[in-house]
Amino acid sequence: MLLFHNAPDELLAAPLDGVRRIERITPDQVETAGGRRTLRYRDQSLPLVTLGDAARVKPMGDARELAVIVSNARGREVGLLGAMPVDVVETRATIDLSTHRQPGIAGSFIVTDQTALIADIVELVDAVYPEWGAQAVSAGVGGGNRGTLLLAEDSDFFRSQVKRFLEEEGYRVLDAPDGEAAWEVLQQHTSEIRVVVTDVEMPRLSGLGLAKRIRANERTARLPIIALTSLAGDDHVAEGKAAGVDDYQVKLDRDGLLARLSQMLAEPAAVSGR
Repeated sequence: MLLFHNAPDELLAAPLDGVRRIERITPDQVETAGGRRTLRYRDQSLPLVTLGDAARVKPMGDARELAVIVSNARGREVGLLGAMPVDVVETRATIDLSTHRQPGIAGSFIVTDQTALIADIVELVDAVYPEWGAQAVSAGVGGGNRGTLLLAEDSDFFRSQVKRFLEEEGYRVLDAPDGEAAWEVLQQHTSEIRVVVTDVEMPRLSGLGLAKRIRANERTARLPIIALTSLAGDDHVAEGKAAGVDDYQVKLDRDGLLARLSQMLAEPAAVSGR
């Protein structure tokens, strides 16, 4: 998780998988026009959102240094505005999906004896730029029944996040907390499932173990498989390909995953029940 602040005593977090880059800026670099904030960046305007655009949080205050957490949302590059300092923490803390859940906040967890609110960049963007989502639907990106997917992910937080945005795009999602459970679901719904989307590191049966089992079974051998991971170096990709994985995608790169799914489902083999 990437850690930063909203108010000085209000800690925020964003999954590092979804962060493209981080910009350190001063308040005078932020422009406000028409009720919307932008950052003058490389002769262009980068749209900015804050947690307060959708969630009931404290005002940001008068921080002298600001952090812009740049991500992709609704097919566009956007910056989440927060206050310095920025830090990165790897944690196995349980993520609470209900206590602080509200528009713009996906959940929370405890780190160094403090509650960190997990920002939901897509919900923040939808609050400020609702037309972006409407444009995507009118272009055929979302809506309708686009087919059934199997999602295997052991983290409740990541599974709920990925399942939600897949369902928003018109997919029916059957989900499982590990590879073994996913295999059981696949046996029950073989004729319906068109693509398997799986985490790599999972208990009982890993994503690569699941891929090998799928490829070894005559009924499922040609099913497309996408692995979701932050470990996508050459060695990991080669190992995944050897196990039968067709493609790697960063776990919370919504646009990248949706684009790849559209490509896979447009292929004749996938349409015919691959």
